[in-house]
Amino acid sequence: MYNIRSYKNSKLLILTDLCVLAAASPLACFTRYFSRDISMHALSSNSVGFAVSNLIYLIVMFIGGMHVIRRNYRTVRAFLEMAFSIAAGFVISTFIFYAFTDVGTIDRAFYVGRGVFGMNGMWVLALGYTVRWLYSSRAAGKVFYRAAILGQSPQEKFIKQYLGEHPDAGVEIAGDILVSPKTQAGSSGDEDGYTHLGTLDDIETLIKKNDINLIVVALDRMTPEITRKLLTLGMMHIDIIDMPSFYEELTGCVPFDYINHEWLLMSLIEKPKFYMRSVKPVLDRCIAAAGLILSLPIAIPVALLVKLTSRGSVFYTQTRLGLHGEPYNIYKFRTMRADAEINGVQQTGERDSRIILLGKLIRKFRIDEIPQFWNVLRGEMSVVGPRPERPEFIEQYEKEIPFYRERLFVRPGITGWAQIHSGYAASSGETREKLLYDLYYIKNISFTTDLVILLRTVRIVLFHQGAK
Repeated sequence: MYNIRSYKNSKLLILTDLCVLAAASPLACFTRYFSRDISMHALSSNSVGFAVSNLIYLIVMFIGGMHVIRRNYRTVRAFLEMAFSIAAGFVISTFIFYAFTDVGTIDRAFYVGRGVFGMNGMWVLALGYTVRWLYSSRAAGKVFYRAAILGQSPQEKFIKQYLGEHPDAGVEIAGDILVSPKTQAGSSGDEDGYTHLGTLDDIETLIKKNDINLIVVALDRMTPEITRKLLTLGMMHIDIIDMPSFYEELTGCVPFDYINHEWLLMSLIEKPKFYMRSVKPVLDRCIAAAGLILSLPIAIPVALLVKLTSRGSVFYTQTRLGLHGEPYNIYKFRTMRADAEINGVQQTGERDSRIILLGKLIRKFRIDEIPQFWNVLRGEMSVVGPRPERPEFIEQYEKEIPFYRERLFVRPGITGWAQIHSGYAASSGETREKLLYDLYYIKNISFTTDLVILLRTVRIVLFHQGAK
């Protein structure tokens, strides 16, 4: 339901949280000491500790989904999720503060303990949730964009259904505007059911009459007349967006009907080359090295349990296709019987009987993916990218799904935009749907995109969502 831009558009909540965090620390000190002078001395003496603590609160709230614009925060679940995020932030920040702070350098008269940090967290929870409750109260049911579609598109039926299922999207379609008067104004389309408002000749009048502030362009080609009309609308402060971009904004994936070789070419040209070639590989290897080291306390016991509880090797290796179709061996902890593919290559099912008992647990928390950090260190994979696939399945899906091989324009990843939106694909239809998310990622790849995916992956792992 949420795309990359819905996180980028969370600036309002993030800026508000920065104000909340700036206010929470002084309030925590004053609540503890009931003296303005002592509170200010305590705050300045422990400024680094409070700064680190507040940064951690900001990160864990993002992971907890507390910075998503299109969300109703007036629910018990939203409050509990925020309370859990704050509690996790308190534990992490307290550990870091006491582990890395030289207590001897702090004036003992103004040394703050766990109680003050706890009060800081409580103020963050109280103020932060109040802001979100007020925001949801104000934004509930509010239509931010009243749109008209210029032309007609095969995506209109799906968009109407999507907006009906997601009233919190803040978008309402008033109807469509035809380029030529083929249909009587005020009638409904046969396929999508949208009202035909009128024609392009009367577009300025129609916009004022129907209170429209967004035009979605769904035309195969633009004539000079249409271009002039749209430029005039832009000067009237009417937002204009093409149908594929509008579809992406709503759903977080690309519209299949608009994908062609020209679209793919432009997506490759517009990719941030410096980030892809210089920054991302370095970040991948740093994260992979840290991941391998930090996961040792989990990986070693898991490896022993896999060996002791089932026949076969600890690790599972399999050929996958990487960047530009280069084959490589992927490494995972084995979660299936050693003879899982004695009858040939098979897709993993929803309740696959080949999965061993321990395998169900480690797949649930994605622990089986830990050895893939080694693939990242070797440069065969990225931390973030499309799911790595087997040559047999790629050959099969190439025949069934157009542009499927284009996923190989980037390195496969341990996690990715498609992975955080759905589980493993077990059919051609599910694979086609995931391809749309992969192509969306390829088009929008950036440091921000990767950061959003990594933070959402942490949340998915903690709440074991989406794994098969």
